[in-house]
Amino acid sequence: MVQALGYGIPAALIVGAFLALPIITRHMRNKQDKDRREHMLKWESMVDVQRDAINKQKEIVDEIVHTHQMEVDRIISSHREETDRSYKLYERQASAIEALTHNLATITQVLQSKHFCPNNFTGDTNHGG
Repeated sequence: MVQALGYGIPAALIVGAFLALPIITRHMRNKQDKDRREHMLKWESMVDVQRDAINKQKEIVDEIVHTHQMEVDRIISSHREETDRSYKLYERQASAIEALTHNLATITQVLQSKHFCPNNFTGDTNHGG
C-alpha cells in the first residue's frame, strides 16, 4: 500500500498539474487581457487629454490669428481712409491753385490791357493832370 501511495502521489500531482495548467493559463491570460485593457484605457485617456490640449491650443491660435487679421484689416482700412483724405485734400489744393492761377492771369491781362499808372489811385488813365 505504501508502494501504491508512492506511485499514486506523484501521479496525482502530475494529473493535478495537468488539470491546474489550463486553469492557471486561463487565469494568466485573463489577467494579461485585463492588464492590456487597463493599459489601453490609460493610453487612450492620455491620447484624449493630449488631443483636447491640442484642440484648445488650435482654438487659441485660431482666435489669435482672427484677432490679428481683424487688426490688420482695421489698420489697412484706416490707411486707405487716410490716403483717400490726403488725395481729396491734394485735389482741393490743386483746384485752389488752379483758381488762383486763373485769377492771377485774368488780373494780369486786365492790368496789361489798361494804361495803368501806379501813382494814380483815382483810376484816371489820363496822365496829365
